[in-house]
Amino acid sequence: MQIIFDPHDSMDVRDYGISLPISFNNARKTMVELMTSAGVSGSAEQLRPSLLSWYHNQLSPPPTREELAAIHDPGYVGRLLEGGAGLEAEIVRTFELEDEEGEYHRYAPDEAVKPLSDLFDIILRRGGGVIRAAELAMKTGEAWYFGGGFHHAHWDYGSGFCMYSDTLVARRRIAGNGPAPRTLIIDIDAHKGDGTADLVGRLRQSGDNGVATLSIHMASGWPLDERRAVPGYSDDPAWISSDVDVPVERGQEALYNQKLAAGLRELEEFSARLWSKAKPELAFVVAGADPFEEDMLPSTEPLQLNREQMLERNNLVRDFLKARDIPAAWVQAGNYGDNSWKTYVDFLKPLVIPGEG
Repeated sequence: MQIIFDPHDSMDVRDYGISLPISFNNARKTMVELMTSAGVSGSAEQLRPSLLSWYHNQLSPPPTREELAAIHDPGYVGRLLEGGAGLEAEIVRTFELEDEEGEYHRYAPDEAVKPLSDLFDIILRRGGGVIRAAELAMKTGEAWYFGGGFHHAHWDYGSGFCMYSDTLVARRRIAGNGPAPRTLIIDIDAHKGDGTADLVGRLRQSGDNGVATLSIHMASGWPLDERRAVPGYSDDPAWISSDVDVPVERGQEALYNQKLAAGLRELEEFSARLWSKAKPELAFVVAGADPFEEDMLPSTEPLQLNREQMLERNNLVRDFLKARDIPAAWVQAGNYGDNSWKTYVDFLKPLVIPGEG
């Protein structure tokens, strides 16, 4: 496993006046633990790639306007890239910083030390990290990036802290001037991959049948807690089906990995039909740590996997892809609070530190 850690990524949303348990601390903690196990001292930010064969600190260039507009509404992309009030309004919507009455929600602009618009610079940069993970996966077999996994972004608006689909944009970069790779998106975040489902459906309408999706997620709760009217859609796009949806009911934690294994088999059968038995050429794993019982986002409370179940989950997906020789780009996705580093260390340490398996 190749691991990408961006030493320039220091995002803490509190700097922007946002009171959500989102920071880069879990990535740092994981890297420090991996470095210590490898006999390397110092801070993760000062680590040189020459010291560890599996470590990378360089990202690929961030997505371009053209790459974003190949996946999203060009008007929406323009608002993101042109900055100003249009960008700030999109950030407010995406991070749910106003309630239905227009009052600030978990947002105190007077407490911000950085402009809200600067947040998008980091988000766009992280798209380059997902592209780098895909490039490394195609070259080496598998790569992990501490960032990305923006699976709630829809065609013309952001949602659930996700402003654009980094996985689909990375697939576009990989394609270059040629055909895009046949791609699996395996979403194991706690929340349904609704934006991915919406965008993949649009790709198919345009003639691109090269993506097959699985989402295993909480059967209830956000974004499935209620059907909302969204302008331009006949129904709430959060309810658009993935190719394989695996809902997990409250209290079904003991069945989670059994359900995931069955879902992976169903995904394989579906993709074989979709691509006339041609092999997938790339997989993105949206490896959210938010099903972990120590996650601190209130909306993940209905799904509480313990540490052992989280490791089994990750290894189940990895073994599935390795057995089929499918290059895999793992992206961090949802993790909230200061404890998800435990699940990252459990999974990554045996893959990069000899004798830790």
